[in-house]
Amino acid sequence: MEDTQEETEGGPIYQYSETYQNSSETGFSGNKRARNMSVFIDVVVITVSDPRQGVMRFQEFLAFIALVPTLLSAFKAFWNFPSKTCQSKHAVDFKSYGIETNQNLEFYGNKVVIFYEFIFGNYPYYKDYDENKPINGGTPQNCPLQDHLDVAKKNITDRIPEVDFDGLAIIDLEEWRPIFNQNFYGLKTVFRNQSIALAKANNPSVTGDAEILKLAEKEFNDAARKFFVETIKLGRDLRKKAKWGYYGFPYCNYNAGEKGEYECSKRYRDWNDEMMFIFNESKALYPSIYLGFKASSEQRFRYVQAILKEARRIAKKFTPPLPIYAYTKIEYDPLNKIDEFYNDNDLCATIKQPADLGIDGIIFWSSSASMVKRCPEIQNNMNTRIGSKVKNTIDQHDQCRKTRCHDSGKCVLPANTTCPSFAIDINSYGCECDQGYSGDYCDSQTAAP
Repeated sequence: MEDTQEETEGGPIYQYSETYQNSSETGFSGNKRARNMSVFIDVVVITVSDPRQGVMRFQEFLAFIALVPTLLSAFKAFWNFPSKTCQSKHAVDFKSYGIETNQNLEFYGNKVVIFYEFIFGNYPYYKDYDENKPINGGTPQNCPLQDHLDVAKKNITDRIPEVDFDGLAIIDLEEWRPIFNQNFYGLKTVFRNQSIALAKANNPSVTGDAEILKLAEKEFNDAARKFFVETIKLGRDLRKKAKWGYYGFPYCNYNAGEKGEYECSKRYRDWNDEMMFIFNESKALYPSIYLGFKASSEQRFRYVQAILKEARRIAKKFTPPLPIYAYTKIEYDPLNKIDEFYNDNDLCATIKQPADLGIDGIIFWSSSASMVKRCPEIQNNMNTRIGSKVKNTIDQHDQCRKTRCHDSGKCVLPANTTCPSFAIDINSYGCECDQGYSGDYCDSQTAAP
């Protein structure tokens, strides 16, 4: 923000090249109250007769600015591909598509930072899921928590050197689930089995299998809970303005949508309720809507909707609701089939559908494997198919917000059962009002709580 001072007959004028629209209560000129989503920026001019009063009003104005929430568009898209190497020969103009990137397309930067489990803190796991290869104790109850936090602190300050970083900060811990009974299938059973072995070793006087199982569950759950909570609290303490959250939460069953349903199973909804200790410490939710399984486009659409609905259910337990940024892809299998990109139906399901459901944004992610070889395909698909679909979704939802919801709420599609095209008929959308606004079209300001 730049400011200039100009002498006039009435005294100094402080003019700002950028500022928020303001409310009548502030005493500053402007044509619309401050909003926290998709706001046009106007010039504010303060004219006073006494220069000393001008300084006071200027200070008062700065105080007002500090209280206004960060401005957001109706829907955002972020690029979190490790594709910087592509820009020399196969550049994509992400800005023209409304896609936000880290500065200079760095993988870790000013917009998005993700911390991977194997290079973050002293994360406990079993290499190759082999019980004979424990790393950092193997299980959370066997890992010295303070040692982990000490290393994680350095990781955070190294990756996010800017204290005032206000971007997306994601912690990706996937080797084990934070609730004992979630580690019941496939390779993850090693954590369950080793927890039972630990309980037996630490409690030799307990002999009954049921009692040992109960002890193992309690010891694992207590340690896992503390690990997740203290880790994200550390991040929040170090970078207070960042939108901290865990990748892939909340969970959903992988066969959601298989029988025509649009919701996660009760079992998974109950598990997510059990994990409120994670969401209580989070500043944002980062569910995953990756599509890598064989199914009809209709089932994949329902699967994505189930995950996003579950994320919204959790988000709405908070006031205001937690923002949601869904991790998505554009390639089905970048490791083995570098030329197979999402078809139009799947792009609609993972780009337009999140916006239609009132999700705050999406994050495009992919592996770094064989990136140089993949660059031409990424450039071609972004420039000929995907980029324009992202831009259309952002632009149409921003316009719908302004015209349908008085710039005070999101446009949300009530009956979202298909995704025939990327076109938006705003008359089909309802309005989900921002905090402090109500009415069918968010045109009534409610009293402050």
